[in-house]
Amino acid sequence: MVAIRSVRGASAAAVDRAFRALLPRSPDTQMLVGAVLHVDGEPPELSELRDHIAARLPVLPALTSYLPPGATRWTVSCYPDLAVHVAERAAPGEQENLESVVAELTRTELPDEAPHWRLWLLHGRTPRQYALLYLAHHYLQDAGGMLHTLESLFGPEIPAETSSAVYHGYTRHRPTAADYGRCLRMSVRNVRQARKWNVPHCRTTPDRTLHWSRVPTDALGSIAATFDGTRNDVYIAAIAHSLAHWLDTMSDIPARRDLAFAVPANIRRPAEVDLPGNRTALTHIRLPATSLDPAQRIAGTIHATMPLKSPCVRTALRAGVDHVPMWLARATVNTIAGRRRGPVGASHITLRHRLAFRGSPVTAVYPVMCAPAGTPLAVLSFTYEGYATVCFRADKGFPGLDRIHHMWQDTIRTWNASPLRS
Repeated sequence: MVAIRSVRGASAAAVDRAFRALLPRSPDTQMLVGAVLHVDGEPPELSELRDHIAARLPVLPALTSYLPPGATRWTVSCYPDLAVHVAERAAPGEQENLESVVAELTRTELPDEAPHWRLWLLHGRTPRQYALLYLAHHYLQDAGGMLHTLESLFGPEIPAETSSAVYHGYTRHRPTAADYGRCLRMSVRNVRQARKWNVPHCRTTPDRTLHWSRVPTDALGSIAATFDGTRNDVYIAAIAHSLAHWLDTMSDIPARRDLAFAVPANIRRPAEVDLPGNRTALTHIRLPATSLDPAQRIAGTIHATMPLKSPCVRTALRAGVDHVPMWLARATVNTIAGRRRGPVGASHITLRHRLAFRGSPVTAVYPVMCAPAGTPLAVLSFTYEGYATVCFRADKGFPGLDRIHHMWQDTIRTWNASPLRS
């Protein structure tokens, strides 16, 4: 296995420093993201798992890197203490108990002077099944970086060009002035689109729920094909549809504004596949907050996300992120993680390669999303082995929002049960 270059002393991007400086209001609002890997097989010994991680550290700079408080450059810890970083925990029972155990572990406070990640061996569900929970601070890794870590730890040797972590649509065509204009407008919206959750009888709290929903990817794909869209379009449309129906259950609501969604766009290049930090551009879209016919809802979502499908727009977004000043990075982060009510976060990523540990297959991957202060709802979808598994983190101060995962799943099932026409 070939060692990857060190990042010791390299400058941290402005958005990484902004995420690092963000102080959580509570253990529930920490910026920890991750995944639960469900494995079929006998649970390994903890020492075996630690040895496995230690052998792969040379190709994973993100697992040996961190930003001390206030730092602007990456620090490298060549030998992180795996007795601390890799632990075990009993998690018997069904999904509801696993949700509560994972929610509890997302409250883990990570030390300032060490790489900000943890891996837990979760055992006790069934005699021949166990789980692995990986968590990392968002400044250290975005969803793409997390995928690279999972594939490097539990996948075959994968060339950077085919990694699930990178954006594969970069083109040699240079962005036009119109492309840069679109990106500028999206950047301005990032700072101006807060305070979209003025819902009576609701209050922002520091407490979060964690729930998963799971549907076959074919269920998303068949709907998307009808409207010439993508599975990501259907996933976001179903969230908006569910939120509109949830708002219908609330009383005394003034004239509804559009729902604001923060949609991260992957801009990681193959040459950066192993690097710590974020390689995403935060974009915003607006979707109607009123109830719509399913066809209208899906078609409107496809139209709203159209710019994000353009390779030239992604290239222009990347140029903007590379040169974003610190004040703008802080302002952007504060719109999704400030004390005001920010937009709904909706991310979607795909694991393209099968994972396993010592011959035991990973049969499912459940994402873990963070919902920082000011975020009423944050959603993250992972596609793996024919299923889309979605993590919903909701503010407990919004009555009924803790059941939005059921509403989303029911929406997908309903749309599939009744054939839709574009």
